[in-house]
Amino acid sequence: MKKALAALALIAVGAAVGVGATILLVDDDGASTPNERAESTSGDQDDDGATGDGCDYADTSGCTPGAELVLDDEEWTCDRPLKAYASELGGSLPLKVTARFSTYVETTAATIDLTTGCRGDGTEAIDLILDVQGDGRSVGGLGDAVSVKLEATDIDITGNVDCGPRAPGGHQDGIQAHGANDIAFVDLEVGDWEEQRATCAAASGGIDISGGSGPSGLLPTDYRCIRCRVIACRRAINVGESVGVQVTDGRFRSGNPADLEEQLATGEVGLCNFQVSSCNVDAAARDSVFERNLCEEHPFQETSGRR
Repeated sequence: MKKALAALALIAVGAAVGVGATILLVDDDGASTPNERAESTSGDQDDDGATGDGCDYADTSGCTPGAELVLDDEEWTCDRPLKAYASELGGSLPLKVTARFSTYVETTAATIDLTTGCRGDGTEAIDLILDVQGDGRSVGGLGDAVSVKLEATDIDITGNVDCGPRAPGGHQDGIQAHGANDIAFVDLEVGDWEEQRATCAAASGGIDISGGSGPSGLLPTDYRCIRCRVIACRRAINVGESVGVQVTDGRFRSGNPADLEEQLATGEVGLCNFQVSSCNVDAAARDSVFERNLCEEHPFQETSGRR
């Protein structure tokens, strides 16, 4: 992990106007190789770093990365402004972080760890595009795919998030949000929605927004989950102790019995041990909004379960 961060801190690759976004490749030994995408990804950028049309809360279909960091069998911690990482890569926001795996990997924290010092640009433009890969069975991170914690702030995130096989006795969520404020997940997918296949155990949730982070006791505050799509083994979404969480127009599924029976590469049987309701909003969630969401357990019908 430290090697990967050191490589990112030391290497800044200049990208000419009109040339593709800069990509920094980081392998499991910490070695890094700068490359440039063959196609142009510069697009029409504004002062906030948004690229192309449709890269904000209203629509993410036009999101094109201004810079990309590619990890191989590695984890990454963001503890500085995302704009600084993009600038070091010779690009701009939104920053895309791709985590690729050739096997299952034990991570110190989450595969993508957003913590104090990590922040976006303060607008509704997307700051971070995630492609956290895994199949829940043989490749990917053993722990949480993404964590958002402590004093991370003002980050708008889209993309897809997958886990690797769960570790024996491990607590694995797709996204674990403990602390942080003003975070938005927009058109974010956890699990393989198209194939209706969970990849995360989701011990607390495919997306879990709840509770303080360690001794700080900070609560997740002013989160948004807009048009999120989550399919997870135990529970798709959990909103626990928090302030001002808004979950709107989402689709959440859990509870396929087949997820309890598959043999994982770690020796565990089943993506999770048991299943509960797909959606939970706890009484400890203060000032929460949960509207126009589909919550379903297997078999999925798409005709009921709106909340």
